[in-house]
Amino acid sequence: MRRFIYFTKLTLPLLCLLLSCCGVEDPSEPPQVTLLSISEGQEVLDGTPITVKFSKRMERVSINVSNVNGTTTLDELSRTATWEPLQSMSPGPHTLTINGEDTYGLELDVVSINFSVEDSGVSLADLYISEFSLDPEVPTQGEPVKVRIGLYNKGQKRAGGFYVQWFPGENFVNFMEWRIDGMAARGGRIIDYTYEGYPSWYPKIGTKVVVDPNDEVEETDEDNNTFVTTISVKKKE
Repeated sequence: MRRFIYFTKLTLPLLCLLLSCCGVEDPSEPPQVTLLSISEGQEVLDGTPITVKFSKRMERVSINVSNVNGTTTLDELSRTATWEPLQSMSPGPHTLTINGEDTYGLELDVVSINFSVEDSGVSLADLYISEFSLDPEVPTQGEPVKVRIGLYNKGQKRAGGFYVQWFPGENFVNFMEWRIDGMAARGGRIIDYTYEGYPSWYPKIGTKVVVDPNDEVEETDEDNNTFVTTISVKKKE
C-alpha cells in the first residue's frame, strides 16, 4: 500500500526561515549592512579604506564621508563594498553615510555613523619601490621583456597623485612613465608592462625606477624613491 504525505501551505514566516537557512535571499526583506573596518566613534588614520558587508546582493551602493572625494568598489560575489578616499582627510570628526538599493529594488535604510581621523603630528606618506623584476631575467637584444614594478606607501597618510618612471638603461634619454592617481596609507600598486626590447646588448647595464620624480607628494623619507639594479642583456645570435 502506497502512502502519500501531503504538505499544507507554509506560512510566510516559516518560508522565509527556510529560504534563509538555504542561503536564498528573501525578496521581501530589506537589505542590511554590517561595518567591517570602522565603528561608531572610532579613530582612524588618514587614507584608511572603509569596507562594509551587505545581507543581500546590491544593485546600487553609495558611500560618502563628509566632503571627502572617494571611490566605491562593489564586489557582488562577497556582497561587500569598499570606499577609498581620493584626497587627504583632515584630522578631526567625520560622518560616514551609506545608502543603496538591492537587486529587488528595496532601499537600504540610510546608515550614518560618526568617526574621527587621527592627527598624529607627523602623518605623511612614504612611497618606495617594493619590487622590480624582468622576464626573462636576462633579456636578449631586440626581444620583448616583461617588466613588473611594485609600489607601496608605508606612510601613515594617503599619497596624492604622482608619476612613476622606468629607465631601461640608467642613463637612457627615453623612459616609460605612468600616472598614479593616489595611494592609500599602507596600500600598494603593481605595474605590468612589456618593453619592446633593448636596442643593443650589454655585459652590464643599470636599470632604474623612480617614484614621484617631481616631488608632488610630501613624504617622511624622500631618499627611498629611486631604485637601481644592474642587469645584463644578451647579444642576439
